[in-house]
Amino acid sequence: MTNRRDFLVRFTMAAGAVSILKPLNAFASVGGKCLPPTRTSMLTILHTANIQGQWSSLGITEKLSGLGGLQNITEKLAGIRNENPSAVVIDAGNMSGCRQTREERLNFYKRVSNAAYDAVVPGWTDLALGTTCFAEIVNASGVKIVPYIKQLGINTGLLPYSILKKGKACIGIINAGIPALKGAQNTSTLPLAVVINQTAQLLRSSKNCTLIICVVQSSDKKCLKLAGLSAGIDVMISTVGKTSLHNTEVIRNKSNHEVIISYAGAKGAMISRIDFTFNECGEKINVASKAIFTGAEDESYAGILKRYAAYNA
Repeated sequence: MTNRRDFLVRFTMAAGAVSILKPLNAFASVGGKCLPPTRTSMLTILHTANIQGQWSSLGITEKLSGLGGLQNITEKLAGIRNENPSAVVIDAGNMSGCRQTREERLNFYKRVSNAAYDAVVPGWTDLALGTTCFAEIVNASGVKIVPYIKQLGINTGLLPYSILKKGKACIGIINAGIPALKGAQNTSTLPLAVVINQTAQLLRSSKNCTLIICVVQSSDKKCLKLAGLSAGIDVMISTVGKTSLHNTEVIRNKSNHEVIISYAGAKGAMISRIDFTFNECGEKINVASKAIFTGAEDESYAGILKRYAAYNA
């Protein structure tokens, strides 16, 4: 039998914040025996959600004034990539504002392209002007989109996906967003979980993916249920604007493996960061989670949390 190694999950909110260490078991994928682990490698996943066409920081009338916006995100991502060029950047959906015109969307998506996102999952606001308009904007801007299908028949067995390669890592991104699930959102949780699991199995066995990420554009409660019913999923990224002290949750799935659920603040107020550490055999031995507040250099950590508490109320 394959041995499973224990590893630590470290939750960190921001520079100077208190860290919590929590022991966990192995992730969804398991490599062969590798004793002793002599060298390690790191993979960083960054994700945003619900930017909704917000370019500059939120205004003074907003509860999160001074935070957020694609401009602040772009600056943060540039700094992170200077230190870690192989970091993977994903947006979980609703990059466009629902009331933006076609021209406004195109200009905004060009800025998204300049921010060098590795994958953007379309949300319902992105497709508000129709799939043809969206396809034209994507082609003109050069933004890398995770494929989606207009309708999903539950019997199709698979969800749309993308595969990214960063160094030795092969990352599968499953699109379980609202456009991809059109017509399936009102089904029971179990059939949807089956489709997610079948897609993960394909990516793991046939595409040789070492890390599987599933993007879900549903309520946090449904996201938790899907994670619990999942098999083969390492990370579940949510578009829910849930920004609190613990922006990352870890639960056990039906096989008793841990699944990370990651949230990011709406309108770019927060970037969720997850750092995976692998041993020589590609086994995940450590994961660290950190919430990065955008545009928050001049504000105290305690002040940010206070305003976020109001935002979540």
